[in-house]
Formats: sequence, C-alpha cells, structure tokens
Amino acid sequence: MPDPASPISGSDPGPLHPVRHPFRSKFLGYLLIFVSPPIAIYLFLKILAATGDERWWFLGGIFLFLATYGLITVGRKLSATVYSEAVANDPRPPVVYLRPFRADDRKIASAAQGTREGGVATERSTAYASRENTIRKALSGLGPFVAVGRPGEWLTHAGGATRLYLSDDNWKQVVESLVLTAAAVVLQPESTEGTLWEVELVAHTVDLRRVLLIVPNPRLRPFGFAHVYELIAQRFRVQLPSPEDWPRPPIPTFSFSRLVLWLSQVLNSVLSVQPEGSLYDAVYFDRDRRSVAVSLAYDPAVPLTPFVNFVRDMGGAIQEPA
Repeated sequence: MPDPASPISGSDPGPLHPVRHPFRSKFLGYLLIFVSPPIAIYLFLKILAATGDERWWFLGGIFLFLATYGLITVGRKLSATVYSEAVANDPRPPVVYLRPFRADDRKIASAAQGTREGGVATERSTAYASRENTIRKALSGLGPFVAVGRPGEWLTHAGGATRLYLSDDNWKQVVESLVLTAAAVVLQPESTEGTLWEVELVAHTVDLRRVLLIVPNPRLRPFGFAHVYELIAQRFRVQLPSPEDWPRPPIPTFSFSRLVLWLSQVLNSVLSVQPEGSLYDAVYFDRDRRSVAVSLAYDPAVPLTPFVNFVRDMGGAIQEPA
C-alpha cells in the first residue's frame, strides 16, 4: 500500500477543477510578429518627413523600437507551441524541467538595489537570470523540453520549455507521470513547498545519471549554493563539486554558426555585468555517478555532450533507479 506521505502516493485526485489556459492565437501572434516591423519603419519614415528636429528622430526611433520589440514578444507568446503539439510532433520521451515558478521572472541586477544616500547614483541594468532557453537548445537531442506552466498567467512563456497547465487538484499526479515517462529531468532545487516535493520525487524515482541540476553559481551566490549543497546531500546522498572546483566561464566560440546565439548571450552578460559567469550553472552525474559542474554563461552544448550522449545511450524512459 502506498505511503500517503510519499510523493508517489498514487492517491485518487478526486473531482478536478477546470484549468484556465493562457490566451493563444497563432494567427494573431504571427500577425504581430510580421506586421509590427514594417509598420514601425513606416511610422519612423513619417517622423523623418514631418520634422527636422533630430531629437524627435532619436526619441521616436527608440519608442518605435521598444514598441515593436514588445509586440513581437507578445506575438511569440500568442503563437507558442502547446504541449499537445510538441509531443505529437516529437514522439520521443520528453525532457521534463522542474523549477519554482518564481525562477521564470528572477533577474540579475548589475548594482546594489535600494535607495542610495549620498555620493553618486550608480548606473543599473537588469537581465533575466533563467538559462532555460540555453538548456533547451543544449538538450534538444534528447526529446521535447516540457514544463508545468505558472497557474493563472494570461500569456504563456515564449522560448524555453513548452508549457503544460495543470489543476491544483492533480498536478502532482501529472508531474509524477511526466517524470516516469521522461528521458531526463532538469531540476532546479529550492525550498518552496512544491519544489521540495519535486526534489523528493526525483530522488526516489530517477537514476541520477538522467538528472541535470540547475544550481546557484557559488562565486556569485555562495549562500544559495550552500543551501542547495546541503539539500542535495540530504535528499540524494551525493555531494556537489566544491566552490573551489567550480568551472569558470569558457571563452565563447566565434564560429559563424553560433554568431547570433553568442551575440545575444554576450549582450545579456554585459547588461548583467557578471564576470564570474551566469547566476545559475548546471551539474550532471557521469557514468560513475560523480558530479560534474558546467558553466551556463555561454553555450553549454559542448560541456553537456557527455550527459546527452549517456542519456541517449541509456534509451527509453525513466522507470526505477539503476
């Protein structure tokens, strides 16, 4: 008989409440993506023709650029692939991404936050801390990248994992089913109630060599890393690499095929001013279950190749720890 306290209880979820899905429209999404740029160019040309004041040219150009970027972002969210389409188009076992919902919006600040008294105010910039889209690209050889979506959001996430929206009544049963049928699990362990349940689930059901952990960079978040270090030691009975052995960001590759990806990642890294790398890095476990840290500052596809190859060699989906 299953233990009700266990994350794998198998209990009947009972009557389910309806799930509110984010608004989606591929037609409207593609319309915003393809129509916004030419409209912005047309309006900018009208500004050039209407005034000779270069200040209006500059301000108008900035405003139109930001407005176009925002509309394209909304268009990407409206036209994002739904979970049913993702698994129908790619029948391979999925890669399941488990994280606290707040990780989607977490940002990196380039300077201390709060009111400054005295002296000169420092320039500040922010960038998203999540490396979700980078991880998705690095693990694309394994299967569709899926995650549970944040309940109640009006628009889904653009880029990264395909979202699946669940009811509060049965989300644990569905997540358990996803994990057991996955090729690999990407887990960002934290102390929220739901995430701790997911940590227990993965610790009880998944071979460590199919797990990719997203952990705080010990050089940038030493206290956060110390907490996760203890959590993993307690729940998984393994040790993460020590801060002294943590890898530094590799020199980015300048090959033409990675130019666009590199430019976007360098821009993000410049905006967030993090010479020691990204706020979060990754840890996988090799064939002998020894932990290996990987920097996510740039493209992690090469350092994650041993993980991808081993999971592919294992084949199939998760059933029980080997």
